[in-house]
Amino acid sequence: MMGLVQLGFDVPALQRARIDDYLALSTATKQCQNWGYDRAVRYGDPIYTCSVISGTQCLNESVTLNYQCQGVALPASQPVY
Repeated sequence: MMGLVQLGFDVPALQRARIDDYLALSTATKQCQNWGYDRAVRYGDPIYTCSVISGTQCLNESVTLNYQCQGVALPASQPVY
């Protein structure tokens, strides 16, 4: 069984996408941990999709980042008495 996380965001018209790698990895890792995995690992390049083009300019762009969940998170160990 494999966990995949896709994070996406829209880019305002005439702006360039700026990806905060730390925030994106942190968000994906939290989702993976909610599913019982240990961590998230980004794979592939960001996917840029333009849905509205005017001339040579993209007026509505979205960016998708892909992460794979890896490792099995072990439950917190119980203290031994």
